[in-house]
Amino acid sequence: MRNTLLITLMLSLSLVAGAATAATLKDSLKTLQTYAEKEEHTSSVKTQEVLKVIDQSVTAIIEGKEKASPEFMKALARAAVLTFDADPSEAAGELLLPLQKKNKKALEEAIKSLPKKDADSLRESLKNAAREETQGNG
Repeated sequence: MRNTLLITLMLSLSLVAGAATAATLKDSLKTLQTYAEKEEHTSSVKTQEVLKVIDQSVTAIIEGKEKASPEFMKALARAAVLTFDADPSEAAGELLLPLQKKNKKALEEAIKSLPKKDADSLRESLKNAAREETQGNG
């Protein structure tokens, strides 16, 4: 079920206009910070745009195209948690999973900067995503 929701969400994301396409992590940082500051996380359209930015950012970091600063990692973690308000599938946790595998220390430092409730929520989402990846959804 969760994988089906993720696939549906990813297909929806591919249809979102290029406004969410970020050329660099610096551009992504602005998008993530705006999402958090303006409390746009209740809008499903804005949430889809931010999920696309999270996905693109994680890919850029994983592929070594850019190095993420601690400030960027904190904004990424914060935005991921905020997407949970409009996205009950918690797709952001699944999108962050490759980053957790590659650079667990940096992501954990960013998660520690969140309020305890948010940090616990993101850790739980990452744990569930890892479990689903290895054991399947069920």
